[in-house]
Amino acid sequence: MRLNWMAGGILAALGGLAEAQQEGPDALSRIFKHNNGQRTETQKMGGSNEIRESIYDKNNILCGVRVFRLDAKGRILNGVIYDGKKNPVGSTRNFFDAQTGQMLKEELYNQQGQKVRELFYPGSLNDPKYAKRMVAFNYDPQHPSAPRKEAAGKVQPIVPVTKNEDDFDPSLPQGTAAPTAAEAAERPAAAARPLPKRSSWLKQRGSGN
Repeated sequence: MRLNWMAGGILAALGGLAEAQQEGPDALSRIFKHNNGQRTETQKMGGSNEIRESIYDKNNILCGVRVFRLDAKGRILNGVIYDGKKNPVGSTRNFFDAQTGQMLKEELYNQQGQKVRELFYPGSLNDPKYAKRMVAFNYDPQHPSAPRKEAAGKVQPIVPVTKNEDDFDPSLPQGTAAPTAAEAAERPAAAARPLPKRSSWLKQRGSGN
């Protein structure tokens, strides 16, 4: 498994040049539509090292913002996630192999700066069962000494959108092994934890998170 932006950086995956109102050879402006009626508007100003995503619902109401900071190679260093009122609700940090430059893992933190998830890319761990797939471990911020728990089902890193997606779900794992909606859908029905309906993609889920 290999995401299409891992080798050439996120800018190569987004591709193309900016629309006329933006200046600079590395400027970008894209709109991605999702089957749930949401859309993601992605912008990068020329000369900037930031990609900003604004997520709108089907009623054109802003429901979240994500800002990613890139290095000179177009790799994602870290990100900040905001709700629809532009209040910070989480952040990410990425780690790379010093020799190959390949991405090793992503750490996700909640609003209080506590680590709630650690996602490893294929081959980053020595365990052979993780050689060809991503694996994530959730942490309980309320009980820091508790052992981490492997997230069940499909897991995805928090990265900029690069295409129209059928199952776009930028919601945050909240620790205590609580999955996002997309992760929960991968579980067997008997094992899936019920999730309350959400009015926005950043609404908190579960108790004690």
